[in-house]
Amino acid sequence: MEEQNAIEESWEDLPLFADEGNLKKVAKDEQVPEDMSDSFAMLSHLVYDEDTPAEVSDQLREKGNSQFKIGTKYSLKRAVEHYTKALELDDLEPEVKSLAYLNRAAAEMKLENFGKALADAKMAISLDSSNGKAYWRAAKAANSVGRWQEARDLASSGIILAREGSASIPLLKSEVEVAKKNLARDLEKVAAVQKKEEEKDNRVKQLSKILVERGLQIGPPLFSQQLKYSTQEPKINSDGSLSYPVLIVYPSYSGGDSDQVVQSDFIEDFHEMQALSDFLQVMLPPPWDQSGELLPGRVDALYREKWTISPREMEERIGLGEDLDEYLGSTRGRDELGSWKSVSVDKPLFEILALADYITPKFPVFYIVPKGYRPP
Repeated sequence: MEEQNAIEESWEDLPLFADEGNLKKVAKDEQVPEDMSDSFAMLSHLVYDEDTPAEVSDQLREKGNSQFKIGTKYSLKRAVEHYTKALELDDLEPEVKSLAYLNRAAAEMKLENFGKALADAKMAISLDSSNGKAYWRAAKAANSVGRWQEARDLASSGIILAREGSASIPLLKSEVEVAKKNLARDLEKVAAVQKKEEEKDNRVKQLSKILVERGLQIGPPLFSQQLKYSTQEPKINSDGSLSYPVLIVYPSYSGGDSDQVVQSDFIEDFHEMQALSDFLQVMLPPPWDQSGELLPGRVDALYREKWTISPREMEERIGLGEDLDEYLGSTRGRDELGSWKSVSVDKPLFEILALADYITPKFPVFYIVPKGYRPP
């Protein structure tokens, strides 16, 4: 039985009796596969020895084109393999090699490998500078990866250099328009961003000027919580007045040793002419105040001297190379802090902020406590 199988296998090694699927061509300089019989190898060399490099390239490209027409991801990858083999042949004329690059670029485009498609199309151009289709494919690939300027340059060059009457001219003009449209859109975006940045810079400069003129001191925040709010800076109103975000803090006042913050309220738009009482009338008593000690007219508004560093100290520390981006006033030691001060809840906000010893911690903060109480 084993002898019979060996005889059948030896017959299959002969090209005349071989299964069509086993037939392979091997170029004369190509290494023979280990699984190929001597008979196959000799026949394959004979077939290829009769073909010129250009003819072999055409045959490989035809195989690639057949796979390309199928259009599946697998067949497109097979097409790329055939085109690559064509490009690996020696002694190809530049125009012939250009066609293989152009074919591979088309397959890579279908596979959405736009960078590879662009590189292959540009190689095709370098080998045949009058190939309009190569310029079109390169411009299309460049547009596909957002390289608008390059796409416009490639398409414009193709319109000038392509062979007279090239069918690619209308396609090249179309790619020029696509590139121009996207370039204009990007320029508009850049201009809009620049305008927004300029407006922001102008607002910052204008705000800084107003704060200096009013003698206000703004230092780093007290709490990390302040950095979580969407509004953190004063706003300049149309009449030149200011509106601030304001944080109302209710510390523990149960007689313990801690002044830990247990509750807070955030007021996003507090006009500088308004007083704390305008808001406290609505906010008090808070729902969590079971003892009823926080009632309008029965509370004090407090701030603390030196509860954060002053603008002058900020400049000095930054000048010494200190990074204050994450600095919080609440981390100061007790020996660095000043006394608690009480202000009238009926006093306009701008008057409180103008006090010589009130340092605004990023934006205004006030502690609201029962009248007469002072945190430790």
